[in-house]
Amino acid sequence: MGKREGARARLGRLLFRAQMSPAGGAESGRRPPPDPGAAKVQIYLNTPLPGSAVDHRGRPIARFPTNKLNSTKYTPLTFLPKNLFEQFRRVANCFFLLLAVLQSFPQFETIDPLVAAVPLILIMSLTAIKDGVEDWKRHSTDASVNHRTVYVLGNWTNVNVLEVSKKSFRALFRHYSHKAFWGFMGLISKFFRDLIDRTNRSANDIDDSLQPAAAARDRPGLAAGGIFPASPIGAGEPGGRPASAASRKNPAVDPNILSGPRSTTDPFWRETFWKNVRAGDVIFLRNNEFIPADVLILSSSEPEGLCYVQTKNLDGETNLKIRNGLAQTAALKTAAECASLRLRVDSEPPTANLFSYNGTVVFEGAENEPPKKVPVTLNSMLLRGCILRNTEYVIGIVVFTGADTKIQLNSGETPSKRTAIEKAMNPQVYGAPAVLILRARRAYRAIFLTSEHFRQTDSPFAFSSNDHSENADLNAFYDFWYEHRPPGNLIAYQNLVPVSLILTVEVVKTVQVCPARLDLRQVAISETVAR
Repeated sequence: MGKREGARARLGRLLFRAQMSPAGGAESGRRPPPDPGAAKVQIYLNTPLPGSAVDHRGRPIARFPTNKLNSTKYTPLTFLPKNLFEQFRRVANCFFLLLAVLQSFPQFETIDPLVAAVPLILIMSLTAIKDGVEDWKRHSTDASVNHRTVYVLGNWTNVNVLEVSKKSFRALFRHYSHKAFWGFMGLISKFFRDLIDRTNRSANDIDDSLQPAAAARDRPGLAAGGIFPASPIGAGEPGGRPASAASRKNPAVDPNILSGPRSTTDPFWRETFWKNVRAGDVIFLRNNEFIPADVLILSSSEPEGLCYVQTKNLDGETNLKIRNGLAQTAALKTAAECASLRLRVDSEPPTANLFSYNGTVVFEGAENEPPKKVPVTLNSMLLRGCILRNTEYVIGIVVFTGADTKIQLNSGETPSKRTAIEKAMNPQVYGAPAVLILRARRAYRAIFLTSEHFRQTDSPFAFSSNDHSENADLNAFYDFWYEHRPPGNLIAYQNLVPVSLILTVEVVKTVQVCPARLDLRQVAISETVAR
């Protein structure tokens, strides 16, 4: 029993490392649900990692997910199989695939198999293009968030993460394959967007009832067409919300001015993208900026490390909340002071609870003095998606990034949505083949009995006998699959389920959206997009 339990434990550790490795869930931006009994997360600042936290090569054992937002459903490698799986969840597509496969056998062939498969291929191709364009929009929104900028400590080593070479074959292949795939999807999306714009312009020119909208087109909140908001999706808040006026006009202080003159080797605040922020980084946040990760407050421009934060993207509340930094680090201002600070953060595992956090900050004591432990709660944390308000700056240390942040743990993976109409169609498609089989059986049974009667009376117009047995039901089954005589077989009855069923429903839903998009009474003067 001991050996078996030891093998199970080793297998569990291997699976855990595979899930947390950069090649697995960490790189994809998604992570399995956290285990409540998991070990605490430890973040070291300017402190060497202990022997228990490194492997035999001296590399950190802990793996933290990247801060790159990835809400897309597909990748260049998974698009085709995953999209085919999504489409064949529809019973109608499976039914038409069966008919197309039957046509490839000589016994069932009525037309060329390729011709029989054209309608199904066309419909599935159009659906795949639609799904790809929708996923490209998610990718564009993710890119706008990932390429926001923030200041982190430079000329300084973060011991918590392993530096990964960006010149490896795997990294280059992933980069260029993703770039080619999303570029292709962007071209398709641009084509359909231009087509919709031309349709909207034609509708405005033809319909005289839209003439009063000329004044509305001159409003600052509308685009040139007068129908859609001018601010691009993804240019503001996470999830595509436009930035507020205060965040666009951000008279924040330059963080390096606080540090004064420095040499090229001194620590400084360098600007980087959100996607490059890592766990353990020291971060400099300015007024009206969004929080890129879950950050523990070290100091701020306010007395005693106070700051004000808006959490409307997390809980919908627009009132400002007060957050408190650590009293022991409230005097931090410069990059050099941050680079000399020595501490360790013992944090609870990532959880989705937005209203609770527990951790401990351990400060190294002087010689012959024990370390000092300071408990921290949610009041000392700035969560990703919040906005810093009425505070000139905040200096903090990143605790959770990417899939470990509370907002990402609450969002989960992008679901495969199925409408009520689509769910209602599946039982109907199940019933259609049943009716088809019943009709074929009755038809062939009637033909068999009639032909036997005429054959016994030596009628000159009797059918030729190709029957397999004297059992009428068995011959009806054979004739259902093999086209011996009219009224035909399964393929002859295939039009009972129209091949354009799925596409027709999609077209109808698209057409029904157009009146809502063209209704100018739904366009507000404000630049804030209603959700």
